Amino acid sequence: MTPRFFLIAGIIAGFFVVAFGGAPGATASTTLVPHRGIYSIGLDRAEAGSGVVGVEGAMIYKFDESCEGWTVENQTLMRFEYEEGRSLDSSWSYVSWESKDGSRYRFRVNQTRNGKPGEMFRGTATTPGDGGAGQAHFTEPSRFEVALPPGTVFPTRHLLALIEAGRTGGLNFNRFMFDGTSPDNPYEVNAAITPTPKDILGKATASAGFGARPGWNMSLAFYPWQAPKGPLPEFQLHIQYRDDGIAEGLLQDYGDITLKLRLNKVESLPRPEC
Repeated sequence: MTPRFFLIAGIIAGFFVVAFGGAPGATASTTLVPHRGIYSIGLDRAEAGSGVVGVEGAMIYKFDESCEGWTVENQTLMRFEYEEGRSLDSSWSYVSWESKDGSRYRFRVNQTRNGKPGEMFRGTATTPGDGGAGQAHFTEPSRFEVALPPGTVFPTRHLLALIEAGRTGGLNFNRFMFDGTSPDNPYEVNAAITPTPKDILGKATASAGFGARPGWNMSLAFYPWQAPKGPLPEFQLHIQYRDDGIAEGLLQDYGDITLKLRLNKVESLPRPEC
């Protein structure tokens, strides 16, 4: 099996002060850090029935800022090794733009398998400023619309709200989030938050000149909003966040296999002069 490589903008971010209003669970200003990061990908665990015996790959993630919004670019390459010597090369690319007031969102997703075109998603989404219901408009692979429940946020606003929940001592956090990476969107995301016992400073952040920062271990469970909610989520992310939004490492748990991502290199990006 090849898991769909979901994007959560909270995986990595960069150094800017965000001013916005009206987002549930968000404050008037939150400090993040704009940057480009390179993560290695490997197999952490695989059940016997999955058929997977090895995974290797890399993710290049860029989080950038303009005066009007945030742009995310993600390029992921993976090779899956299966029993009996079979292998599969998978590439996954994602580009999105999100307005700073949280009301507008654009996304484009492309996947290939062994060089052949795979899943493709493209579209836009909007939400009202008062936290009411929104609407997503897919143009690829076909034209269709998805209703967004009241309070739905886009990925960067979700990141900001997660960090604020950790800062204020919240142990659990629940929100609807839309990122456009699959027709199962939006997701109801349940997060369990635990502070780290000491400030976080990994090899990559230290080499790039970042200092140690307070952080949390966050476990995020994703449930498709429109599907009947069962006891198990569709997938889970386990992320170690710093309070500047950088993730030192994470696990992506799809049930029968779990992938491990480790930050190998990170560099800061310039802020716009607005």
